[in-house]
Amino acid sequence: MAERRFKILLPELVKIMVEKKVGEYCKNKVPAHALHQVNISYKTRGNRITIYENRAPWRPEFKEWTSMPIALIKPANGLSIAPTETIDGINT
Repeated sequence: MAERRFKILLPELVKIMVEKKVGEYCKNKVPAHALHQVNISYKTRGNRITIYENRAPWRPEFKEWTSMPIALIKPANGLSIAPTETIDGINT
């Protein structure tokens, strides 16, 4: 018999609180003198938050910044939220 998984949506207040904490983390992670070269940002999708490292173009002909996912945060055990994995072994 196939196992059924039910998706539990986080309460809106919990999502707002978590996004605020992650936003503060991203804002404070990179020193001001390096922000022209690198920054940290996040995107939400459902109950998951992915943290990205963004780097400025390193050659004049490149116009766009590059982004690399470095961490994923998703609900664990019901409604609590905890970091569940890092990407490429980078701990944030």
